[in-house]
Amino acid sequence: MPMYCFDLNTPFKLRIDEIQKDEFVYFKLPEALDDGLDSYVKTIIDSLTKQTSRLFFSINDTSKYLNLAEIEEEFPIAWFGVPVEVGSNQKGVHSEHSIYSNIDSLSLIIFEAQKLRFKNQKKIIPEFIITDNYYQLAPTIVEFFNRFKLPFAFITIEGVPDPKRVNIFHEIFESLRIKGFKEKIYFSFNNPNLDEWNIKTHNSFSGLQTVHIDLSNKCTHSCVFCGIWGPEFIDDMKSRSNGILSEETVNFMNRQMPHQRALEILESLPDTIQTVQFGGSGDPLTHPNWLDIISRWRSRGLIVEVLTNFEYPNHLDLEVLHQLSKGRKNFSFLINLSAATAETYKAIRPRQSNATFEKVISNIRYSSNLRKQDGHGISITIINIINSQNFREAVKMIELAHELGVGVWLKPLEVHSSIHQKYTIAEEDYPLFLSIMSQALQRADELKVNLVFREFLKTIIEDHQASDETKFEKSQLDFGSILNGQVPGVLYQTIPCTVAFTYVRFEVNGSVKPCCISPFQMGNINDANLDEIWHSHRYYAWREKFLKIQTTRFHLKDNEYGFCQICPHIPINLEASKLLSIKRD
Repeated sequence: MPMYCFDLNTPFKLRIDEIQKDEFVYFKLPEALDDGLDSYVKTIIDSLTKQTSRLFFSINDTSKYLNLAEIEEEFPIAWFGVPVEVGSNQKGVHSEHSIYSNIDSLSLIIFEAQKLRFKNQKKIIPEFIITDNYYQLAPTIVEFFNRFKLPFAFITIEGVPDPKRVNIFHEIFESLRIKGFKEKIYFSFNNPNLDEWNIKTHNSFSGLQTVHIDLSNKCTHSCVFCGIWGPEFIDDMKSRSNGILSEETVNFMNRQMPHQRALEILESLPDTIQTVQFGGSGDPLTHPNWLDIISRWRSRGLIVEVLTNFEYPNHLDLEVLHQLSKGRKNFSFLINLSAATAETYKAIRPRQSNATFEKVISNIRYSSNLRKQDGHGISITIINIINSQNFREAVKMIELAHELGVGVWLKPLEVHSSIHQKYTIAEEDYPLFLSIMSQALQRADELKVNLVFREFLKTIIEDHQASDETKFEKSQLDFGSILNGQVPGVLYQTIPCTVAFTYVRFEVNGSVKPCCISPFQMGNINDANLDEIWHSHRYYAWREKFLKIQTTRFHLKDNEYGFCQICPHIPINLEASKLLSIKRD
């Protein structure tokens, strides 16, 4: 689930100490609580509001509780959810093209009456319940948002997403889209099938789960395989511009997202967000405000992933990160090391020194020791981009990860240019490469090191040992086409692409992209707010197009969409495909 949800009508495990300070918490009262809010409920509310500033208190029937004003006065509850029935008062009309009906005016009157029981009426949020006529829901939702300026609202759903109700809500959301609605509508957070409900109904009003943010294009490292900061790539760019880097290129390399913009993006997102990944063209930790930005995002209770070379933090920074690691959501750093020794580190990074390697190792060791000491801490995985310069150290990479107490990823180099091709494994080194990879896999098993995509590495070894082929297939170089040891290069062709419903990437210049490798942008947050971009015709057209990718195969016919062949979102799409394939009666 994307947020904490405490429903006293069902069993749950209460771990209030794991809640982050700005995490959205959905708390629902029991349906039968005749004596009002007893001391037990008050104790929970007290504990929750001390832990988070974003408590949503869902009440089944406000008429049963005489002391709501007292509760509102005593506890800093962010929002109160009240039930609002829609569809029992007027008959609607079903058009062939959209859902249309009159507004359920009685629901507005009832909501107004419930609001009078509270001191701060801006805190009151409707939880819509569909009764007889679901055609009234869409126009009623629009009227509620227009009249009361709601930050969001809920639609109460129970049970599994059966085909009939899925179709109903799909039509409702389509009707809202046609009406130009751009607000946040959530399905009940206490429904265990929430993700399935969202993806099956194409709920773009609250289905966003993963965000990728490029904080900085800057980097002080010089990895030979980096398409921006690699020395040979820089020389290549100079050769195209009279021996110097063009002004446009220099500006791009030095661009960073404004501090306030990174925080504004956070505030603009729905509470269905589960994961944020900081990465991109440069190192996010080169941003002057990186620690505050990451801290603020972490405080929302998100899974946080950071792609970095890990040189820039000092020990005080690492201690702050360590404190932020508390909680049930993972806080992980994926560290590009690509070496097991200082000598190889310098070969991979011609502009770095022994001191840089030693500092990175020191930072990893310090963080790992904090984790061993306290039983919690940031999760670290060393990424080793396997290429001609470092593959001989693969076993040492495993042993170094074991020594440091971290995970490791032996990730084959992705080939996107002739310069990349230069660093692939030479044909005459294939037998040695396969032998060393086999030894590395065995050593990881012996030392019980967490080897990311272990089955992927195993499959590559087995494929080449059993084949007379002397070259790697492209699909075996691109991890995105691999999942759980399966290496079908056509996997991305066999399932719909739903990424544009659940994922968005923000580049440092404000560009909003529906896919991390797409050259196309949906808009720019410097020109329009996220809601306008997310619900634009351009974005909807993209979603419709890519939902049919496995049947239309347009990406195989149009070179503009060739990036699909190295899709890094296969895991997201595969999970969505599994939910879509669940058959319900």
